[in-house]
Amino acid sequence: MSFADYHTTFPELASDGSNWIVWKARMKILIGVEGLSHIIDDSTTPPTKLEPLTGTATAAEVAMFNTASEEYWEFKHSDAVVKHLIVSTISDYLLLKNIRHTTASSLWEAICVEHE
Repeated sequence: MSFADYHTTFPELASDGSNWIVWKARMKILIGVEGLSHIIDDSTTPPTKLEPLTGTATAAEVAMFNTASEEYWEFKHSDAVVKHLIVSTISDYLLLKNIRHTTASSLWEAICVEHE
């Protein structure tokens, strides 16, 4: 099954939060199934985007830059996948209330604080 297949059976968080405990449990399981729990549980430090290399970079520096850049973009993609799952299962009101959160982790935390 793909991520989308799991998502089609995933209920929305009720506007009044009445299904909060069940929604949160299912969300954590679904995120875990995709191997993305580290995005919301702060078990890893997000990589930082690197500044471009100068024209005098050595081959070793270029290789390290490429590896670090790949890790950065992989993390950004994983973060976007988790954030998409969250925003696609909350109300428009809750989304607009939390639109300033630019990462899945900060959005997750804000929703948890509001409902716990």
